[in-house]
Amino acid sequence: MLSGKIALITGGGSGIGRATCEVVARERAYVVVADKVLAVADETVKLLPGNNHISIYMDVSNESSVENAFKAIVYHYNAPPTLVVNSAGCGSMVPPLGITKEQLYEVFDVNVMGTLNVCQLISKELIKNKSQGSIVNVGSIVTNKVLIPSSLGYNASKAVVEQITRAFAGEMAKYNIRFNVVLPGFIDTPLLRQATTPDIINNLVSSCAFERLEKPHGKSCYY
Repeated sequence: MLSGKIALITGGGSGIGRATCEVVARERAYVVVADKVLAVADETVKLLPGNNHISIYMDVSNESSVENAFKAIVYHYNAPPTLVVNSAGCGSMVPPLGITKEQLYEVFDVNVMGTLNVCQLISKELIKNKSQGSIVNVGSIVTNKVLIPSSLGYNASKAVVEQITRAFAGEMAKYNIRFNVVLPGFIDTPLLRQATTPDIINNLVSSCAFERLEKPHGKSCYY
């Protein structure tokens, strides 16, 4: 189904993003591993089966960075990606009464504006090329149930990601460009470990039916 297609995975250097890169590469797609830390994107490329995969620097919160990355992708493959998975994200642990606008904006810049930047750029490229496409945004189960304390910024940002997806899905359908959002549960990723504490992780594990965190490959996603 994906053989020969170009797939862009943001946040592809670790976690769900890296797992998605591996799964998509096994489906014989050409994978663009995009990350703000190029070294970890390079590491992901080395793990991928097949060839013609590339790593690329992309700071999704920076519109110019996203534009430059898209130009580089089109230059390399002579076509835009037709599959995009927006996996890049960040979180923070700040109590609701103590969170500042700056701390909230820091999370929103990546999770909300980053998702929006990529969705806008890929939509314009696909429309210009009269190509079909599929974009998958990564949301979170926390938009339905608050299980991580002091995560107002992250929870709110992922709720906005859902609404961004719905808006684009409705507007882009006439161009045969599909938008979907997935809501992973609690995945054992570097982001979760960095943004929480051991006590919180233990509480999350006890709330899961299988009493364990899911592994990234269990939630690798494309559509």
